[in-house]
Amino acid sequence: MARALLLAIVVLTGCGNPCQDICVEMSRYADDCGLTVDRDALLTCRDAQAEPTEDELGACQEWSDPDTIREWWSCEDLAENYENGGSLPAR
Repeated sequence: MARALLLAIVVLTGCGNPCQDICVEMSRYADDCGLTVDRDALLTCRDAQAEPTEDELGACQEWSDPDTIREWWSCEDLAENYENGGSLPAR
């Protein structure tokens, strides 16, 4: 069900840029780890990343790959981030 909701959000909000892709990939990965990222957090992240600078865009292109995210974040890291009040990336 979570994947269906995520797919619906992505389809409804359009393609986006690589920084917005990080929001989606982090949410997807959190779901794979058994964590829940609510819809509002995902939409807030995507809205915050709607107009990245050129430098941010370049960094996001480098870091938005799902394998790269998984290399840098373990499920435990994600859980700790969310439990300590962290969220998806936002400016």
